[in-house]
Amino acid sequence: MNTTPKLADVAATPEAARLVGETLDNFRHRAREPGFPSSIKIGGVRFYNRRELAAWKRKRDGARNVR
Repeated sequence: MNTTPKLADVAATPEAARLVGETLDNFRHRAREPGFPSSIKIGGVRFYNRRELAAWKRKRDGARNVR
């Protein structure tokens, strides 16, 4: 099984922040919270899996709508 991520499957930190609808500063703080999708560091850049971010965003938005 090949576990090498493709560029289309991951997003760099600034793009990942836009995907979940957060500012870059808020995104970086959220990334430290437990339960946040993990990142892959390549060189000096952190990449996040798009599917994991989408699932986290749905979970977060669902919790907002319940309140």
